[in-house]
Amino acid sequence: MSNKRNISRRQFVTGAISVAAASSLPVHSALAKVGVTGKPEQQSPVALTDSPGWKDQGIENLAKSPHAKLRDIPIRAVTITGGFWGPRREINVTRSIPSMHDLLEANGRMNNYLRLVGKSTAAQSGPVYSDSDVYKWTEAVGFVLQSGDRPELRASAEKFIDEVVAVQEPSGYLNTYYQDDRKTLRMLPQTQTTGHELYNIGHMLQGAIAYYRATGDRKLLDAGVRFVDDFLIPSYGPAPKKPIVSGHSFLFSTSKKFLCGFA
Repeated sequence: MSNKRNISRRQFVTGAISVAAASSLPVHSALAKVGVTGKPEQQSPVALTDSPGWKDQGIENLAKSPHAKLRDIPIRAVTITGGFWGPRREINVTRSIPSMHDLLEANGRMNNYLRLVGKSTAAQSGPVYSDSDVYKWTEAVGFVLQSGDRPELRASAEKFIDEVVAVQEPSGYLNTYYQDDRKTLRMLPQTQTTGHELYNIGHMLQGAIAYYRATGDRKLLDAGVRFVDDFLIPSYGPAPKKPIVSGHSFLFSTSKKFLCGFA
């Protein structure tokens, strides 16, 4: 007979709220209360400072904000080993993320990069935001690796990152949809509005930062810095530069804010 319990939506949401609330507690309280096995877990505290090291930053560093009421903590400061969330996290790490890797390959997302360096004869496939799927997956891996090493996931991510940075142009530009045959459409006003160019670089930066915080590997992060510093900032912005419009401005501005801590 199965021991599984049906969990109502209310119970699920209540559990999520509890975890979110715990993550905003002061560090010494959070580390004592987040052990989901029901017993306090002993972990090394992570001090909140104005200039935390790259491994000690939360998802967003609010230490210098005069208006922030809560302070987040590094992902590695929280251990989930059982209870409601433990099995779900393990399924995400061992099944969902690896299967998404396989789907990215099967649906041609990496061929979009490989074709630009002569390693694939496949035509470009997928919508204008296809590159972002790769970066979202890399971000997920980065968050996982912040909680502990997963050699197979890290190897898969490093392979993807190598294939991504290989197609970056000397100018810093990197977007497989607008390289090669669509190059003339790049950064036109209409393309900026609906073409997801800045949306894609936003996800690239977020994925790069998550992976850097987990591993110290700057390869993807440096590619993002080059895109912003070498391609965007010199040519786009307030007059007399060319106008810049993002169809997903929140994502891009948030990513640039994160990037400032590393550039």
